[in-house]
Amino acid sequence: MPSARETAMVALATVLGSIAGPVFARNAEEPETVPPGGLILLRDGEQLGRVAFSPASYSFTHQAELIVQTQHAQPSVRDALIDDLLAAIVVAIEADTTLGGTVNRATLELVAIDTEAIPGAAAIKTAVVAVELDYETDSPLG
Repeated sequence: MPSARETAMVALATVLGSIAGPVFARNAEEPETVPPGGLILLRDGEQLGRVAFSPASYSFTHQAELIVQTQHAQPSVRDALIDDLLAAIVVAIEADTTLGGTVNRATLELVAIDTEAIPGAAAIKTAVVAVELDYETDSPLG
């Protein structure tokens, strides 16, 4: 039986994988080039837990990380593409912030945006987004 942590991550991956356009992967390596529709990579991140006694129960705040990328020669197109992907992520998460009941709440935070010049190729624009998942379980490991 999967842990509450893995159940939440699978639910998050399902939501993100349903976004039309970008290629989605969980815990995959970044490719050398970004697909035309963009790329969303989900990293498992880390979790912080708190324990309550009698009976023992555990509350976790799990911070997963999204790496969102677009690549295009024209900066304005690249900027619009990343903005569209970020907006699609917000819509997908806000449609069900409990991820089908697997978490109490999923929230998003934009951590960083950067553009990397690629010699001989179009630049890559990357946004890093933290996804905070709050949930409870009876397992000390989440």
